[in-house]
Amino acid sequence: MEDISEAIESLAHAIQHGLSRLGTGDAFTSMGALEAHAAAILTAAGDIAGAIRELSASIDDMKP
Repeated sequence: MEDISEAIESLAHAIQHGLSRLGTGDAFTSMGALEAHAAAILTAAGDIAGAIRELSASIDDMKP
C-alpha cells in the first residue's frame, strides 16, 4: 500500500511542477489558475495518501 500512496504523491508533484511552467497569463490568482489547481491536486493527493497509510496501519493492527 505504501507504494500506491507514494505513486499518488509523486504524480501530484509532477503535475504541479509541469503546470507551474505555464505562467499566470490572464488568471485571476497571482499563482495562475492551473497552478492553483495543481496545488489543490497536491493537497488532495496528500490527503488520499494519508488515508491509505491509515487504512494500511489499521489492517496491519488487525493481523494476529
